[in-house]
Amino acid sequence: MKVRFYSICNCENLLIVFEFPDTFHSWWLKTILHVWFSTCRLNLCSAETEALSKELFSLFLDDIEHRLLLLGINSDIFVIRMTKEYYKLSVCLMCSLDKGILGTDCELSSVLWEHVFSSTCTVEALASMVKYIRSELQYLDSQNENDILQGRVYFRLPLPALYL
Repeated sequence: MKVRFYSICNCENLLIVFEFPDTFHSWWLKTILHVWFSTCRLNLCSAETEALSKELFSLFLDDIEHRLLLLGINSDIFVIRMTKEYYKLSVCLMCSLDKGILGTDCELSSVLWEHVFSSTCTVEALASMVKYIRSELQYLDSQNENDILQGRVYFRLPLPALYL
């Protein structure tokens, strides 16, 4: 169940819609965003979900390590170092998103500008990502708690017509 829960965090369409390059870092961005979506929704469940959130994040870190190896990086030391760096980046981004989502669209935009788009996007793309994040969290909130706890989480595909 946990692997299925994690596997749905891989939303390829996000790269296309928001014109991210097809790189390891872009994969990390879209995946951590969906891991964050999932942990946000799990936090709303009445059942104890801390262990599930931790396991979801652990699967994500394992996936980082696996993907680095697939890229042909043969140095165990480098893979461990990069995994630790992406762990730090992930925690930083998730904490920043937590703060941004509780604030105004302007505050969320600031988080996205700094951490997701690296200051290289249009105002329209930034506004679209804010709209996507807020609507996706609202959509996840509407899903049945029992389904969520069974790993049946559904993300909508970000469609260009809806967000751009």
